[in-house]
Amino acid sequence: MRKLLVVGMDGLNWPVVEAADMPLLKGLVAEGAVGHSLVPCPPVAESSSGPGWSTIATGVWPGRHGVRDNGFAGARYAEFPDFLTRMSPRYRTYSAVGWAELHRQGTFGPAVGVRVTFDGEADGYGSADASVTADACGRLRDVDAAFVYLGSTDDVAHTVGTGAAYRAAAEEQDRRLGEVLAARGPGEWLVIVTTDHGHRVPDGGHGGCREDERGTWIVAAGPGIAAGGRPSGTGQVDVAATALYHFELTAELDGRPWQEAVR
Repeated sequence: MRKLLVVGMDGLNWPVVEAADMPLLKGLVAEGAVGHSLVPCPPVAESSSGPGWSTIATGVWPGRHGVRDNGFAGARYAEFPDFLTRMSPRYRTYSAVGWAELHRQGTFGPAVGVRVTFDGEADGYGSADASVTADACGRLRDVDAAFVYLGSTDDVAHTVGTGAAYRAAAEEQDRRLGEVLAARGPGEWLVIVTTDHGHRVPDGGHGGCREDERGTWIVAAGPGIAAGGRPSGTGQVDVAATALYHFELTAELDGRPWQEAVR
């Protein structure tokens, strides 16, 4: 039985991943594939969470899904729904987020079977990440496709920059990734881990056109993903395309499925 887990780690620079003690994420890299890309920047869209997660969820670029900043004005989610909505109700779908806007704005829409929302802005993202992780661990055995959001890395970078505390937050998120992976039930699991944008080094922040704030990455492991793959020309739009391909679903997207691209 095919299963899907997509984990979003907000605002995580890849050089920090490489330097950090993150054995779970690095293990997925060894088992599967990793690709790197730069997100759009103004005037196309800010290198921010609203456009980034919208692109990841829908599989189309901001010119189509309409989200150009964290205000979400112009969103066209009815025309370009997220990958979990496209799978519902045929499959049991689930999303858990600590940035509440992803549910409030409909980035992962109301058709998703179970949506669980925590408020990192009010409660702190460390607390929200813990709650998201606990909830996901209690539900993953009963779902077919899931999106799990972890936000502490972004919050720390905004607060104190991309130094030691940011690296520690990344390592904590890797431990949470391990908890979630261990909670899965049986099945042919495709696991995708990704980020929405980068951060300026060393002070943190994003939204503009510097490469460090635009840098993103995708890690995928599971059925159809060749170990050691380093696909060129990748982008955030590939996440939804790869997720849908796993369930033999198709849509008019801008991305390409890595099952075909990574050989």
